[in-house]
Amino acid sequence: MGKLIGLYDKWEIGRAYSVGEHLRYNDNLYKVIQVHTSQADWLPDVTESLYTLVQPQGVIEEWGARNLTTNPFMTGERVMFEGQVWESTIDNNTWSPTDYPQGWQLV
Repeated sequence: MGKLIGLYDKWEIGRAYSVGEHLRYNDNLYKVIQVHTSQADWLPDVTESLYTLVQPQGVIEEWGARNLTTNPFMTGERVMFEGQVWESTIDNNTWSPTDYPQGWQLV
């Protein structure tokens, strides 16, 4: 991912962003989830209503890393939860494997 992230434009203040655009900020890749013009106090790593962190392909994220309100797990997506890898068996999954075991399969 290190070299590939350089292919994306850096986040900029005062730029109009569209839904689905990707950008880089602090060596991480983010996807825009709401149309907006960026501001100095709307940083990608703290403004979850505007951006979601994109996990590099092949990397399994830790539970709690994503904002499930704006970016729920879809069928087939995996997560590390309490030291084990789980795969979502449903779309729009916002529950943990403990809270809704029917929505997850231990991998």
